[in-house]
Amino acid sequence: MGNPTTVEINAEKIVNLEISKIATEMNYVFLSNDHPESLIGDINKLVMHGDKFFLMDKEHTQSIFVFDTSGQFVYRIGPGKGPGEFTSIEDFCIDTENNMLYVLSNDLSEIFKYNMVTGGFVSSIKMKSAYDKLQVITSNKILLLRDGHSYESSPGPFSSNFMCTIDSLGNWIEGWHLSPINPNVYSGLIHVVGNGERDGYTITRMHSDTIYQYDGADMEVKYLLDCGPKRLLDEFYWTSSSKRQGEIMNQSTHFLGNVIDIRNFSLIQYVHNRRYYTYYYDKTAKEGFTVNYVNDIDHVPILQFDCALDSLLVHVMQPQEIELQRNYIVKSGIESKKMQEIAGRIDYDSNPVLMIATLR
Repeated sequence: MGNPTTVEINAEKIVNLEISKIATEMNYVFLSNDHPESLIGDINKLVMHGDKFFLMDKEHTQSIFVFDTSGQFVYRIGPGKGPGEFTSIEDFCIDTENNMLYVLSNDLSEIFKYNMVTGGFVSSIKMKSAYDKLQVITSNKILLLRDGHSYESSPGPFSSNFMCTIDSLGNWIEGWHLSPINPNVYSGLIHVVGNGERDGYTITRMHSDTIYQYDGADMEVKYLLDCGPKRLLDEFYWTSSSKRQGEIMNQSTHFLGNVIDIRNFSLIQYVHNRRYYTYYYDKTAKEGFTVNYVNDIDHVPILQFDCALDSLLVHVMQPQEIELQRNYIVKSGIESKKMQEIAGRIDYDSNPVLMIATLR
């Protein structure tokens, strides 16, 4: 891949980003809750494949929900204590080549495989250590990520690996001890973003200013984020003084680990003076700015985008957020028929609404 790209994040430069400059249209999917198994507590991860949305609710129901692109409920997986069932869920991913859905459960130290079309249980892979995230690279190579020790049998110069690959039987293949610029910051999960279809899988870690890329064979540094006095974070995690921790957080700019990395640009979330921001990095121009989203298409306010699906950007709108945003536009005198329509169709017992921007 060559030398990594340095991205300088200037928290003081905030630019209005009109959505029409990057998207052609905005659409909204109302996830139905008319089935007794369809009520979602929260959405922690969203993947789209074909005509279906795959949604993980890790915090409340410990389940995977599947809806079609019109918002109709298809099926739900978990939780349970029977054969092929799990009691907790850490992560999931899909193997599009083999139409398989993989679910990672730490309670049972297993990876469960399900038929992606029907939701039926197929088989499971026993793990030798707990992990937090997974991504299927091939049918015989699975990438696992966590903040902690890897398989006890891992070779190499480190006694622990934050990342490793295993085969379809759970045998260790290779591992990496992720070494960011701030090696003393051991807090926050590592996770995968991007679908790997073009340049590879983008690997990010909370509080690290290094973004990696894995192409299925090699791990390399992709971006170095330059965002101010970040080295103060080392002291933050070692000091026992809550007052000093507060002072450090007020002084530092740090990376959250949340990245949307697609072909033409990346969206990088960070914290500056305790406030959350998103940085837009144009890969062609090799420059960027902190964004203030302006939805000039239908004037529904956008707080952030949560994930990218092929040529789409998606934001999960919770019912409480929708009510707050409706009140905001009313008080601000903004006219948005679409916002009023969305708010009129939901209540506090409704499932989330997916805001989807189709990219140019």
